[in-house]
Amino acid sequence: NNELKNALNALKSGGIVLYQTDTIWGIGCDALSDVAAQKIFKIKKRDKSKALICLAQGGDGGMEYPMCTLITAKG
Repeated sequence: NNELKNALNALKSGGIVLYQTDTIWGIGCDALSDVAAQKIFKIKKRDKSKALICLAQGGDGGMEYPMCTLITAKG
């Protein structure tokens, strides 16, 4: 799937991705990339004193790195 490959390439290069769930949109990045996380703060005009939500798969889910995600209202 080209969309998935493009998203993975963006994440690996410090970019961000937008993704839709059943009720919300998320802005995601590699949680280990300070540069990528700063892009989310800038896009959202979010005060840097406010933390981002970090979603990560627990257990042995096969995820080497978590994806740091700021959840936003759909619309």
